[in-house]
Amino acid sequence: MKDSWKRTLLAGGRPYVWIILTGFVLYAKTLFYGITYLDDSSWLLDYQYFLKNLSNIGLLFSRPDFLTPIFYRPVLGLSFMLDAQGSGSSPFGYHLTNVCIHLINACLVFALFMRLGYRRGLSFFFALVFTVHPGLTMAVAWIPGRTDSLLGLFVLASFIFFLHYFERKNWLSLVTHLVFLLLGFLTKETGFVMPVICFLYIWLIDTPEGKKKKDYGLWFGWAMVLGGCLIFRKMILKGQFSDAGVVWAMKSIHQDVSGFIFYLGKAILPLTLSVVPIRPDVKLTSGIVSLMILVLVILVGRKKRMNHVFFGLIWFFLFLIPGVIHYFVIHEYRVYLPLIGCLIVFMEGINVGLSDIQPSHNRKVLFLSAGFIILLFSMTFIQSRHLKNGLAFWRNAVKTSPSYPLAHRNLGAMYYFENRMDEAEAAYKKSLELNPYEPMVHNNLGIIYMNKNKDQEAEKEYKTEIAINPGFEKAYANLALLYYRKGRPHEAVFLWKKTIDLNPNYFEAYLSLVIYYMEQGQRERAVDYVEQMQKRGGVVPVEILRQLHL
Repeated sequence: MKDSWKRTLLAGGRPYVWIILTGFVLYAKTLFYGITYLDDSSWLLDYQYFLKNLSNIGLLFSRPDFLTPIFYRPVLGLSFMLDAQGSGSSPFGYHLTNVCIHLINACLVFALFMRLGYRRGLSFFFALVFTVHPGLTMAVAWIPGRTDSLLGLFVLASFIFFLHYFERKNWLSLVTHLVFLLLGFLTKETGFVMPVICFLYIWLIDTPEGKKKKDYGLWFGWAMVLGGCLIFRKMILKGQFSDAGVVWAMKSIHQDVSGFIFYLGKAILPLTLSVVPIRPDVKLTSGIVSLMILVLVILVGRKKRMNHVFFGLIWFFLFLIPGVIHYFVIHEYRVYLPLIGCLIVFMEGINVGLSDIQPSHNRKVLFLSAGFIILLFSMTFIQSRHLKNGLAFWRNAVKTSPSYPLAHRNLGAMYYFENRMDEAEAAYKKSLELNPYEPMVHNNLGIIYMNKNKDQEAEKEYKTEIAINPGFEKAYANLALLYYRKGRPHEAVFLWKKTIDLNPNYFEAYLSLVIYYMEQGQRERAVDYVEQMQKRGGVVPVEILRQLHL
């Protein structure tokens, strides 16, 4: 029995095959999921004009992040640009990339555990835990969740090559380590933790002789990559995340122990998951119980190496620091990298591989291990269903975060897309009950009223939106459409031009102006807006080009 299951599961490269097969079966259905309209719509729809054009690669590296301008994440943007070449605005290619990244990472986790000296059976089991862990669902099934999984790929590869270099002093390994380190830095700010992790590995785990050695090549490489990235990042961001912001972030981390407790619960007892967890609705029960379990594992585990335990704990907390800055929404996908540290602690606590078990207990251990993996697999499979489309996503958001105005707002939008106007209106009004100034809600109510031919109510809602959210270009565009329909074209033209001032890539406003000037017989003005639109990558209908003889 023992040799049979070892050959089946652990011989040669079979662990990698099992990991890939298990992960693919689990996440295959997500390849056909739609978009959730939480950030993914921005990448797939709003910025598609930019991503489809490969000549914009240089701009990716010379500007802040699209969604959050205080960050610099060009490699993340590059991954979306590459997806856009083959998939366009279809989610399939983006989901496929997410699944592939996760499967590669799961294999790298197995390779890392083996290189850290854990037995093959134990490494395989915990790599499978990583593969099917419910707390990582958002990182795989939600397209923007790749922020952390892509970082995970570069961090894992960088650390493995660091270990290889440290053991053999192979300069090619050092260069590869630094290249992946650089890619991690350019993917997410959390990557800057990596040199600290490497240094702590030397300090905690390396031999006394190794600690005494001065590796100037490694230190110089870190200094060049880290220093260069920090300087270039500061130039690009131009002080958008100031020193005061750093001080605020550090104070937030110091004061917010609850964030660590929350993520510990997601790592060890991922029982209450949410697509959009917010602090007021989060319960810390599972986190507190998880902390007790972690302490118990450390205390009772036999043969544990405390230096490895400390390393695992430090890995968990250091990679988690950016996730516990006092954000209102505490996304679960941020546990992606910290989970590996947690698994290291558990491996040290158990410190027994399948091959250590007495032959008479092999079958029990195998069945218990398989049962645990199946349990996690099932939990993840169920949780991933909440990401199949926008309606499923925001229903879960409202259920698990009922006090979040944005969840009700976006659920209303999903109802609107399905032409369920009364349900959409009710969801919008619930959002306004929670926050009378919730952005976009008054605009969305205006659209509903306009569709119901309640023009007076629609106009009131649009004007309210503009008053509380003056930078929201769609409110101006919608009010312009209402005025145009009511025979007030001059006011409509003014609002369409205002829309373009706010968002030069709002192509519907260009088209509206083109049509208006064509109706007025002002061909030169119509052609001018056609040319402006084309210059920015907009697609002008063929019929309009034909009528303008272009």
